[in-house]
Amino acid sequence: MITILLSLALLAQTPTVLSSDNGAITGLLKTSAGTPAVGVRVTAMAAPSSLQEAATSFSMVSLSETDIDGRYRLENIPPGRYYVTGGSVDNPTYFPGTANLAGGTIVSVTAKAKLSGIDFVMQDATFRVDSILAARPALSVPVQVVVESGARQPVSAYGNFVTLGLTRTADGARNDVRLDNSFVSAPIPSPLAGAEYRITLDGLPDGYALKSMTYGSTDLMTNTLKVDSTNFRPMTIGNPTVVNGSSFSFTATNGVMITSFGGATYTGTVRPPTPPNTAAPSPAIPVIPAGVPTVFNGALSTLIVTLATVPPAASATPGLRITGKMPFQGGGWTIYRGDVPGTYYADGSFELRGVPSGRHIVVLQSGPQLYASLVSVGDRDLEGVTLDNAGVVPTKWLALPATGGTGAGSQSSFRALAGLIGHAVEDDGVKPITSGIVTILGQTMSTISIGRDGQFIIPHMLPGSYDLRIEAFEHFTLYETVDVIDEDVQKNFVVRNAKADPPPETPAEQ
Repeated sequence: MITILLSLALLAQTPTVLSSDNGAITGLLKTSAGTPAVGVRVTAMAAPSSLQEAATSFSMVSLSETDIDGRYRLENIPPGRYYVTGGSVDNPTYFPGTANLAGGTIVSVTAKAKLSGIDFVMQDATFRVDSILAARPALSVPVQVVVESGARQPVSAYGNFVTLGLTRTADGARNDVRLDNSFVSAPIPSPLAGAEYRITLDGLPDGYALKSMTYGSTDLMTNTLKVDSTNFRPMTIGNPTVVNGSSFSFTATNGVMITSFGGATYTGTVRPPTPPNTAAPSPAIPVIPAGVPTVFNGALSTLIVTLATVPPAASATPGLRITGKMPFQGGGWTIYRGDVPGTYYADGSFELRGVPSGRHIVVLQSGPQLYASLVSVGDRDLEGVTLDNAGVVPTKWLALPATGGTGAGSQSSFRALAGLIGHAVEDDGVKPITSGIVTILGQTMSTISIGRDGQFIIPHMLPGSYDLRIEAFEHFTLYETVDVIDEDVQKNFVVRNAKADPPPETPAEQ
């Protein structure tokens, strides 16, 4: 996929070099309904000399687009052997009208040749796919994670994610998929018939072990996953497709492609042009239950990862334990106490071990999203911690003060982050500014509106320094730094009125 996009980028950026020996290919592209395929990308792609070469790169030497009549013209093609393709990069139709590279016909271009009549019909499944599908590889494997004895499924531990790796044996191309739910979709990197992939599991925390990985009857701990007719088949228009024993057919006007797996089904729609004044029926979408073999984006089975719990290899770190649970489940989250990572599980629960007595900040993070809480740990474990959405990362982090109440005999507790209650007022320090905006500037930023009473509230702020920018009509912009640690801050912000202040003196008036 990367090589294909790079080839396209170079094709778009490199000046055309004309050669008197170069040839051209022209033809007509139609839909399965017999109408012109309008505005469809058409390419001449150099035919690979071997299967291994096909697995590593495609060289596109000419690119065009069909006109209103479905006609295309590929120019400046050096002498050689080519596949002519139409449609998206990830899911093309190959001349003379097949979705599979193996079924495509190679066209030979000799010196100065002008080949015409290279006409073909678009496969409906490759004609137009919603954007959610267009960015996906052509094949994905449904993955189910099973943890024995009803134990929780770890998502991240020690700051690392539990990931499934799919590595193509021919060239080492690899795709890592986070196992952040019981069911995930694992895209296969650059899938081609005959390719083999080594499957690995990384990032399991201490106390868990990989018991087995299977795909149908194939043991993936000792064998590779093969892309062939025994494991995968294309999903074609008009042919019944089995989903957990339920059969439905794609249609030329409204077909469904399954793009996820599990209790919830996410779909994209294949939509060739629909004739005017006709309504395309919506087929029923069967819900995919857990643990049932499934035809999924061409996959004929489910990759099942089975985990077992084992005695920890390392001795427990001295200290106490903090546990809690978020209202959501799954997702690529990591949990920290300060900068010390803990373990996050697929059911939304988290755990931090080896916690010393004292005051701490607990942060759950996924990219720029943060949830956090202030905790005080005494002489016993702290359970049931809840976290609040923290909108902005401060410009500078500040340490929590070491107050009392965390020693021997003290209770452990948690509470919400502190916030800022601000009032924007006029020069007199009393009259409120009735409209304006406040921008909170940290390592990230957010903007809120000033109320009619001049008040603005920023809740759940991480301990640190924040830069505020307050803007109001006909007032000078105010910049001010505010420190928020563990107690709410209440503060008036005087924003100078630009109309009330005399203009600055010019050099001639001084």
